[in-house]
Amino acid sequence: MSGPFDGGAHLHLLVQGWADRAQGLLDGARQITDVLVPGAICDWMPLGSYKEIRISGAARVAVLRRTMDGHDLQVLSACGKDTMIRESHRDRTELTSLGRRGARERVAYSVADLHRRLEGVDRARGGGFACPSTQEQLGALLGLTPVHVNRVVQALRRDDVQTFGERQAAILDLTLPYAFSGWRSNQADPVPPDRQRFALPRDTDPTPLPSATMNSRGLS
Repeated sequence: MSGPFDGGAHLHLLVQGWADRAQGLLDGARQITDVLVPGAICDWMPLGSYKEIRISGAARVAVLRRTMDGHDLQVLSACGKDTMIRESHRDRTELTSLGRRGARERVAYSVADLHRRLEGVDRARGGGFACPSTQEQLGALLGLTPVHVNRVVQALRRDDVQTFGERQAAILDLTLPYAFSGWRSNQADPVPPDRQRFALPRDTDPTPLPSATMNSRGLS
């Protein structure tokens, strides 16, 4: 990312690459609370609400002015409303996973949810998609150790449900992850994605930003 984050005049649209929101603990550990994929606006809410946004690998970010007018303002306002509904719904489903689902169900549902979101912005083909998140990051999202995540991933691969690794993920049967987790795919997002709202380029490489972090002091 380039340019300061001021929490007021600008918004940051993730055009390419992935990022995550996280809460930090006093011992330095991070609990990832959401994974952001292309098409996501990173900072509708004040940054203090989630402490930190960190980019995973290479990314491109567009800086948008909150002070738009005319049609652009209408589009931005509608996008903001839809985004907050989606994020609130996703927060509830993640809390449900952490509280009521086992490790296998958490991993299966999380990968299926990422696929569904990427498919909405033309970043998934069939059941496969690029996945820069590591098993350690997946564990930080799902409340599991990397070792436990690895065991679950291996079991899902043996059962021909999902494969995950080498920066790629694939769902071999799109119905199974939701069946495992007790959740229907059409419950996952109450607002259908609008592919025309922001046009995401596909023919350029992301700008390498291997350690970019957005926090209350700015972007580093």
